[in-house]
Amino acid sequence: AMGGEKCAGSKYVGDKNVPSMPGIESMLDTEYIVPVSGDHETWVYTYASFDFCGDLQTFGSDVTGESTHPTVISISYGSQYIGMCPSESVTRFAADIEKMAGLGITVMISSGDDGSGHVSRQGVNPGKLSPSYPASIPHAIAVG
Repeated sequence: AMGGEKCAGSKYVGDKNVPSMPGIESMLDTEYIVPVSGDHETWVYTYASFDFCGDLQTFGSDVTGESTHPTVISISYGSQYIGMCPSESVTRFAADIEKMAGLGITVMISSGDDGSGHVSRQGVNPGKLSPSYPASIPHAIAVG
């Protein structure tokens, strides 16, 4: 944690975190967000399956299925690999992001670590450039 303090969210949704194997990306997000958020409530969504496409769908259902919602969401996951997720998963998560926007939730998504996406950690897009998914979803704000 930053400054040696323990970082914790106000509300946890999803799977119980295993302290010996924390989700590194979500822990990094938590370590950055909690200290600067002041007294604002911080929700942490975490899933143990490490199924990128399935976890996005679970997350979308969890957020849109709640009776109360966070007002801002930060997602640091993404991929520039074309076809990383099946088209039906992409369509469904895009619909969930649109629902979130309709609920007044601002969704910011990292544009990724792989630049133009010709080569990504998940593979090569021969002769093609690709925007990051899910940052390229309409109704989300791509940051990075």
